[in-house]
Amino acid sequence: IADRFRCDWNGNAGVNIARQNFSLGQTEVPNEPRHFLRWQQIIAGSGATIHQISQSIESVRTLAGSVATLSFWAKSDAPRPLNVSIAQNFGPGGSAAVAINVGSFELTTSWARYTSTFQVPSLAGKMLSTVDNDFLRLAFNLPLNALQTVDLAQIQLEAGPVSTPYEYQPVTQQLSSCQRYFEKSFNPGLAIQARNGT
Repeated sequence: IADRFRCDWNGNAGVNIARQNFSLGQTEVPNEPRHFLRWQQIIAGSGATIHQISQSIESVRTLAGSVATLSFWAKSDAPRPLNVSIAQNFGPGGSAAVAINVGSFELTTSWARYTSTFQVPSLAGKMLSTVDNDFLRLAFNLPLNALQTVDLAQIQLEAGPVSTPYEYQPVTQQLSSCQRYFEKSFNPGLAIQARNGT
């Protein structure tokens, strides 16, 4: 979904993922943000093992062995827990993934800022895959088998023990970052063509 976030769920849950707009001039979340992510679960489902919003950050080396701080804004339709974890994924054929819980938060019906400072595990003794697709995954784990609406905004993971104000990137920088990952798919055997068909 937007900004390379990923949403996963099972257990026959019915979930709507949408970009919502902040009202112009609102004062609950500072600095006039434009949008936030909404997870709206309209069918609770049953037997679920995952209800997760995550972001995979390129390279398992990211923040490895150092102190990191997570900050984000969130609210829910009712008080409910939100557990946040990170996982170091070493890629196929590499070491088994290492996951740790970095915080358990109790959301309320009002926007609030949450922070957690934690130690990212070292990579000592680990082995990388040879296909160069390792990553660090930040995951927001929502309650299972529940009707719920959870909103997230201004998620920031940074080095060091101090939570700093949310960093905005210029649109041109965001575009450049997105273009790095852009790819166009074609049916196997079909040559890539220019827009004019040549």
